[in-house]
Amino acid sequence: PILDCSRPSVRESLTPLLRCPRCHTDGSLRVASARHDGREIREGALSCAACAARFQIDHGIVDLLSDPPEFVLRESAGLARFAEVMRADGWDRERILELPDVDLPYWHGQRRAMELLLDRIPFEPGQRIVDIGSNTCWASNILAKRGLDVIALDIATTELQGLRTADWFLDRGEVFFERLLSVMFAPALAGASMDYVLCCEVLHHNDPAHLRATFQELHRILRPGGRLLVI
Repeated sequence: PILDCSRPSVRESLTPLLRCPRCHTDGSLRVASARHDGREIREGALSCAACAARFQIDHGIVDLLSDPPEFVLRESAGLARFAEVMRADGWDRERILELPDVDLPYWHGQRRAMELLLDRIPFEPGQRIVDIGSNTCWASNILAKRGLDVIALDIATTELQGLRTADWFLDRGEVFFERLLSVMFAPALAGASMDYVLCCEVLHHNDPAHLRATFQELHRILRPGGRLLVI
């Protein structure tokens, strides 16, 4: 595949890190068909070698949100509605690209939290991190600039409130990071595949049962000695 110039094979490096959401087999997904651009596979399909389930790649986003429960669909729809509220309030591509350097109290806090994270955690280039509930993907962008191999994970794709917002960062040609449509309480990632998991302003979206499942699953995908980072 034709992929970003900084890494030779983005999708080939991603597929061993995935888990089939149907049969829960690690590393079983293979690219079955694809349309490439100069950066990545933009449209295509993945097939599970274990159960033959097929999944789509759409706008560069790997869609492993298989049979989501109703409350996930409701929240995704709510994020799409909130994106319209943001547009009406003046949010656009240029403003998103400034994040977290926006003069609003919420973003003052987010900027400071990210500064502390980068100061305290000994990130090394090439380490793998998944940004759970990546939303506008601003944190994924910053972490990719540090040389980390980043997967942005969310349940929504809507621009301004989901994974398609990533293209606004990627189009600048400074970084690359993968985008995965999946849930945090059953992330479609292989066991012991991540050095870090980042949960920034997202864990409160769980009820108690799903919060317990989320912590169990994040423990599953972390390598021995890996770290869960919570803001």
